[in-house]
Amino acid sequence: MTPPPSNLDTHKLYKDGKELTMTIVIQNEIPFFPQIAEQIQEKLTALGVTTHIVALPISEIKKSLQNPEF
Repeated sequence: MTPPPSNLDTHKLYKDGKELTMTIVIQNEIPFFPQIAEQIQEKLTALGVTTHIVALPISEIKKSLQNPEF
């Protein structure tokens, strides 16, 4: 097994040499969703996953789900 390159941050997870990142999409009309998303983000960060939170109206989320690259 080949060791990872020495220039990688040991506190982050990587896949195929790229930093593992995730976008958490939440519905902005629900007042408590940001708090839940931030708690999830904290847990994922502790595991080494870089996350971004995006709050959108439900109509935008539904449109985005129609896009296979979403």
